[in-house]
Amino acid sequence: MVAGDDGILMIDTCATAARTRRFLDAVDTATGGAPVRLAVNTHQHGDHTYGNSLLPSTTVIVGHSRMREGLQADPIIDGCPPLWNPVPVWGPVTRRLPDISAGSALTLHVAARRIELLHPGRPAHTTGDLIAWLPDERVLFSGDLVFAGLTPLVFMGSVDGALAAVDWLESLQPDVVVPGHGPVLTGADITRVLDEHRRYYRLILDAAQDGLSRGADALAGRPPGRPGRVHGLGRRRTDRAQPAPRLRRPRRPGPRRDRRLRGHDRLARPPDAYLSLKGSTTVRFVTYADDDGDRVGVIHHGQVHPLGRGVTMLGLLRAGALRAAGEQALAAPAATRAVGDLRLRAPIPDPPAVRDFMTFERHVEGVSRLGGTDAAVPERWYEAPAFYFTNPYAILGPADDVPVPPGSRMFDLELEVAAVIGRAGRDIHPDDADAYVAGYTILVDWSARDVQFAEMQVRLGPTKGKDTATTLGPVLVTPDELQPWRTDTSFDLTMTVEINGERLGQDRWSSMAFSYADMIAYASRGTEIRPGDVLGSGTCGGGCLAELWGRKGLNAHRPPATRRRRHRHRRTTRHLDHPRRARRRADSHPARTTGPVGPVVAVKPEPVHVQHCEESPMDEFVIVGAKVFDGEKNLGQVDVHVADGVIVSVGGPRVTGVEVVDATGATLLPGLIDAHTHTDAAMLRQALTFGVTTELDMGSVPATMTPLRVQVEADRSFADVRSSSFSLTHPDGHPHQFRKGLNDPVWPTATTVAEAAGFVDDRISEGADYIKLIAESGGAFGFQLPHVPLEIHAAVIAEAHARGKMVMAHAMTLHETEQMVGAGADGLAHLFADTAHTQEIVDRIASANVFVIPTLTPLASIVGLSHSTDLARDPRVAGKLSPALRAHLSDTFGGLPASHFDMALATIAALRQAGVDVIAGTDAAALAVRGVTHGASLHGELQLFVQAGFSPAEALRSATSLTAQRFGLHDRGRVKQGLRADLVLVDGDPTTTINDSLSIRAVWRQGSRLAAASTLGYR
Repeated sequence: MVAGDDGILMIDTCATAARTRRFLDAVDTATGGAPVRLAVNTHQHGDHTYGNSLLPSTTVIVGHSRMREGLQADPIIDGCPPLWNPVPVWGPVTRRLPDISAGSALTLHVAARRIELLHPGRPAHTTGDLIAWLPDERVLFSGDLVFAGLTPLVFMGSVDGALAAVDWLESLQPDVVVPGHGPVLTGADITRVLDEHRRYYRLILDAAQDGLSRGADALAGRPPGRPGRVHGLGRRRTDRAQPAPRLRRPRRPGPRRDRRLRGHDRLARPPDAYLSLKGSTTVRFVTYADDDGDRVGVIHHGQVHPLGRGVTMLGLLRAGALRAAGEQALAAPAATRAVGDLRLRAPIPDPPAVRDFMTFERHVEGVSRLGGTDAAVPERWYEAPAFYFTNPYAILGPADDVPVPPGSRMFDLELEVAAVIGRAGRDIHPDDADAYVAGYTILVDWSARDVQFAEMQVRLGPTKGKDTATTLGPVLVTPDELQPWRTDTSFDLTMTVEINGERLGQDRWSSMAFSYADMIAYASRGTEIRPGDVLGSGTCGGGCLAELWGRKGLNAHRPPATRRRRHRHRRTTRHLDHPRRARRRADSHPARTTGPVGPVVAVKPEPVHVQHCEESPMDEFVIVGAKVFDGEKNLGQVDVHVADGVIVSVGGPRVTGVEVVDATGATLLPGLIDAHTHTDAAMLRQALTFGVTTELDMGSVPATMTPLRVQVEADRSFADVRSSSFSLTHPDGHPHQFRKGLNDPVWPTATTVAEAAGFVDDRISEGADYIKLIAESGGAFGFQLPHVPLEIHAAVIAEAHARGKMVMAHAMTLHETEQMVGAGADGLAHLFADTAHTQEIVDRIASANVFVIPTLTPLASIVGLSHSTDLARDPRVAGKLSPALRAHLSDTFGGLPASHFDMALATIAALRQAGVDVIAGTDAAALAVRGVTHGASLHGELQLFVQAGFSPAEALRSATSLTAQRFGLHDRGRVKQGLRADLVLVDGDPTTTINDSLSIRAVWRQGSRLAAASTLGYR
């Protein structure tokens, strides 16, 4: 335990009721009755967890998320006999799960002590191990990663993972180790016991290797110098002790680097991306094209084991679930497919961001010679790992055709390696940076050199010259796969480029002047990196034609596009020798083989064929004859030209030769944005039929939102979505009273000011675009609810702002509104209606530049107005809704007097008069809020805005340009050149008659027109 003046942190409990009571009595005697405030379960086994149920109800229990899952599924506590005799007398113990689920790390503070709960990064004793590390005192509570005086036991984790964990624990350099079993260790005893663990695990691994190498199982093995089976281990236990992915990994040569963080007394944590896949000899993930879309799989012995449908690489990375998904795929494999039969896509087809560095000096020198034979590497290149952003929407797979940029005659390819980021971070120290890498893959950067060199004369860096294509793949290799080739800065692997069998150039990965740790630290300086981000190494020496041209002239080798054909301002390479897969032996790793020059990372080109389409592409069109409201003002009747999902021109000369949309008698609007929803896939489809092209979700579960966002990105029949992830609320507070029966996971929260930073960081790692707080004591509902204290809200707001994140606050009473405005919230997700406004609160909101989403529609339902009932009867609405949704929209709460709605209208008028930005949002949440539904209710909200005194044009602005401006969605919300073609065409003129906004003729999301049947009616 760790004791202090404010209570006790207990590390683990006991197996039986009797033992736990004796333990608690001893703790009580030793501490004078100090309360047990916190308890940490180091893993799921009953001898460390069953006593949880005897702790005080006020004790907060913490465990790893996988430990919690394991204890939930534990059959022994439910009465199933264990595997040993005699069976203990358990006594009155029951299953009590942790209150807080930790991930890779969680910091606690007890009695001014910092206690770091750390996961070893891979399965070891179990899959959900945690250690408790006190860095200031150098005290380590190891759980069952260490047994003192006992034989180590591994039957739910990984033997080689347990071996790696021993090295990891030793790297912490503890002065005191409290093992899971046995006496406390200090001094030389720590080294002795850890060495004993190493010898034992290696004995098991060597024995298993011997057995498997002879075509038998691990039990048939004979450790070197020992006859027969491994002494002292029964068959059942040895079966469970087989190694996880590999039998032995060569240890990195040379002394261990001292990787201490500046200003800290601990060593860097191991990478979260470490994987341990049972029975696998390689750790390789792929994304491949299947009949119903992309699938993610794990390669094992040339076969691809698929993950579940709808699972994406980006979703796994954002959820931190790469390891678990891989383990599940191999542990219970579905029907496998030969990798050679699949069309492989980029391992991560939709990275959030792609940064491309310049880290190979020979490449920089070679390309510099294109400017003259005397050109040299710029001095500033040596000062920092320079990079540029390239286009994340132009990612290709290893079998995809490569388009040639318009106007280019010097098309080039560049061989690189790329790191894929597995966790979010900001201002990362180089010593911590390796932990952020989920894996590596091959990257080919396709470059229009003539376009690039011309545009760089204006000193803006490579833009269109690097904008057309980047190839990734074929596999994502986890870092531990490459450990045998690890050097101080990278990996000792050869990189080779061939075109039509002719070697173009060769270099070694270890030639990088900057390490990936340097690149990650530099990329995250003053900003953040996120899961799925791709960091290219830059071209290796000899890895492109430009170097050859610089050294030997432009005639040294022709560009790889041997035949071009004009196609509506596009050209596509035919018979382009495309990087398909790494050069390989039949049984070797695609991205790591051994050849005459040692391990190789190579590109082996294969011909790629293209299909030409001569008709005009359907994503280019011009809308003519419409009156245009651009989100701010009426432009009159002008043409709007759209191509490739972007507005090319507004009001320019008439474009010919493209599809023409006749919009005579209609008004063209920007796509509408609902600033407050709680959504799902079906509701995003429904919203788009009503011209709502973007929804801003104000509270969601990442496990459902993350895959939904991936689906929405790929399918334009959904409205786009942004999200706050989990809202900050009390565990028993709002909205949990409305979410019973939804099988929600435990919502994370912050219970102290010190936890505020971690809460914000976790939401950002889940992909949150903004942070949502709930300040709700129950006054708006007529009953009391527990709520988060104001000082914690203020701390979360400060931490979010420090990370560049906006904060939305749920506050439905005047008192809570005053608190949230004073704490620094950026926006209010509701308008208070419990009392009349005061000029003081109006002035405070205005002076703080806080915007307000009044959500008048649910308020109208709460007071029993017929507004939504009338909306549901409108044939333009009723025809698009199912009978159940029509009935839901017609329903009302009717719990408050109508005077509350009148007060809200008066408050809005005062806010508007004071210059406060009032934004349209509905709080639509499937069937949770009566009288509200997705899409249709935003039109009803605009009608209520007009009732509150807005002009129709002002109301439309509140659901388009103003919302985009306040939420930083600078690519939408306007009908303006260069922005997304999110557009709504309506009959009539809603800028004068707001009711016309429902007369929808057509909807486009990013230039893709929603099918007419979807906008016309429900089927």
